[in-house]
Amino acid sequence: MKNTQITLLFTLFSILVFAQDKTEKHINVTGSATIEIVPDEINLEIEVKEYWKEEFENKKVKKFKTKVSINEIENRIIAILSKNNINKEDVVISKIGNYGRNFRKEFLIGKQYLIKLNSFNKIAPIVNSLEFKDVKSINIASYDHSRIIEYRKQVKIDAIKAAKDKATYLVEAIGEKLGKVITISEVNNDYYSSNFIRTNAYSNNISTTQPSDSSDFNSKKIKLRYEINVKFAIQ
Repeated sequence: MKNTQITLLFTLFSILVFAQDKTEKHINVTGSATIEIVPDEINLEIEVKEYWKEEFENKKVKKFKTKVSINEIENRIIAILSKNNINKEDVVISKIGNYGRNFRKEFLIGKQYLIKLNSFNKIAPIVNSLEFKDVKSINIASYDHSRIIEYRKQVKIDAIKAAKDKATYLVEAIGEKLGKVITISEVNNDYYSSNFIRTNAYSNNISTTQPSDSSDFNSKKIKLRYEINVKFAIQ
């Protein structure tokens, strides 16, 4: 009886060792995919500020008397946006404030507008219509795409397909067949980049830097790139 137990234990131990030593043949590959998208959600930021007419008419004048009010500037901005078919609901005041007192002890009021656009094509006509004396700065505050989630999903699908294609031809090159998937993991979970500068799209001195067209903006795109690592069994 004792010998039988020893034999059974030895047999069981041998099976466990054999199972541990037996490793499944596999291949581990990484697939990648990239897409470039033209943004369709752009936030243009325009900052305006009150000023003195004498600042631009005669620099030798030391005492400024004629202030251009924020209401006057704002009316011009609204008219320009309306002329360029920008809806009121797409324009919000993101900031309002004042600037340091000058020798007349008066504040110069400033406002910052955030304008929602669906194309970079709309930027140049707006900028070229502005009175540069009214504007303190113009920036691209942010940009995105309304279907960015769908694009991310598709790029990941393309990446995993690329991984399968790669694994298939590598395995077939050594006369084997690709088996089932063992594991799937993302290498770059959320790669998002662009060659577009988000802020300071124009210098404060926009009289010398404003563009005549939007061709430069149209060349800027959102770039999505994902990598998927997949482990396949080899049959």
